[in-house]
Amino acid sequence: MPAESLRTSACITNVTHGVILADRAAIAHTWWRRLRGLLARRRLHEGEGLIFPRCRSIHTAFMQFPIDVIFAKSDGQPAADAARSVLVTKFVERLKPFRVVWDRDAETVIELPANTISRTSTQRGTRLTITHPTTSSTRTAIVPHTSNSIGTARLPSLPLFYLT
Repeated sequence: MPAESLRTSACITNVTHGVILADRAAIAHTWWRRLRGLLARRRLHEGEGLIFPRCRSIHTAFMQFPIDVIFAKSDGQPAADAARSVLVTKFVERLKPFRVVWDRDAETVIELPANTISRTSTQRGTRLTITHPTTSSTRTAIVPHTSNSIGTARLPSLPLFYLT
């Protein structure tokens, strides 16, 4: 797999306006993927993104390009199988490298290419769905099951420096 590619794993749709924000979004559900984030990337292509479940803050230290950031929380609305419905609680457009942003009400953070928010008319209160094509309806779309070699316990998903 080329260093510049993200593993395709989710589609993020702005349900309020009927547009797709990303159709090739990776889910950062492991400690290593969260730590690495977009650091090894030179750019984020249109249609790509990175989803951080159970996250309230991100940083852009050592990144080489600006990004759009969406903070979201569950809206409690039912969604189709293999999808999760969320509401945008905060967004930051064209976040430059070496910045830190957070939202204490967020449950999920989504990183997208710069200008995606304005192009899709996404704003606070916008309803998004995050669809994972390989997730069964018995699991949450952006919180995949993980296990360790000891048993089926969930591994810690956030390094301490991500907590606010």
